Amino acid sequence: MSTTTQINDQKIIAPGFSLIELMIAMLLGTLALGTLLTVFASTVSTNKTILENIHLHQELRIILDIMTRDIRRTGYWAHAENSPINTPNPFGIVELTDTCIRYSYDIDKDGQLNSNKDIFGFRLNKQTIEVSINGRKCNQNRWEDLTDLNTLTIKHTETRKEKTPIFQLNTECLNITQTGDKTCTKTAPGDLLIQSSTLLINLTGMLKKDPEAEFSLASSITLPNHQVLIH
Repeated sequence: MSTTTQINDQKIIAPGFSLIELMIAMLLGTLALGTLLTVFASTVSTNKTILENIHLHQELRIILDIMTRDIRRTGYWAHAENSPINTPNPFGIVELTDTCIRYSYDIDKDGQLNSNKDIFGFRLNKQTIEVSINGRKCNQNRWEDLTDLNTLTIKHTETRKEKTPIFQLNTECLNITQTGDKTCTKTAPGDLLIQSSTLLINLTGMLKKDPEAEFSLASSITLPNHQVLIH
C-alpha cells in the first residue's frame, strides 16, 4: 500500500512600495534636505556677519578709548597754582586739522613745555590711525601705527552732504563776572573768564577681509583743564 503526499505551492505576497512611490519619496526628501541646507547656510552667514560686526565694534572702541584717555590729559600743567592767574597755559592743543591732532601735557611734571617729551598726537594717514609720542608734526613722517591696515581700515564718517572731520574742536567761553554772558562778548576790563574746550572724534572702520562690514563710532571729550583769564 502506497501513500502519496502532495504539497501545494503557496505564493507569498510581501507588502512594499511601487517605483513611483519611491521616486516621490526621494523627491520630497531632497526638497526637505535642500530647505534645511538653505536655512543652515543662511544661519551661518548671519552669525558670521554678527561676529564680524562685534569684532569691528570692539576694535573701534579700543582705538577710541586709547585716544580718549590720552587726549583728556591735554593742558595738564604741574605747579600751575604757583603762576599768576592770567598766565597763559603753555600746554594745550598744539595743532589741529580734520585728520590730525597734536596736544601737550606736562608728562614729566617739571612745569616746562618740552617739545620732544610733552607733545603727542594722533592722525589718520592712508586709512590707518597713527600715534606720535615724540613731538612730530602732522606733516612729518615716522609716526607709529596704532591700527593694523591688514586687519582694519579707517576712513571719514560720511553723510549725504559731506565728510565729517575726524577731529572737531569746540571752544566755549563763560564770563563769570557778567551774569548771562556765556560767549564772552560783553567783557569789561577785570572780568573773570573761563574757557573750556570739547573735542569730538568721529571714526568709521571697515574690516579688510569684508569691506561690507562697516561701523561708525564717535566720542566727545571735554578737556578738563579749563583756562582761567582776567580780561
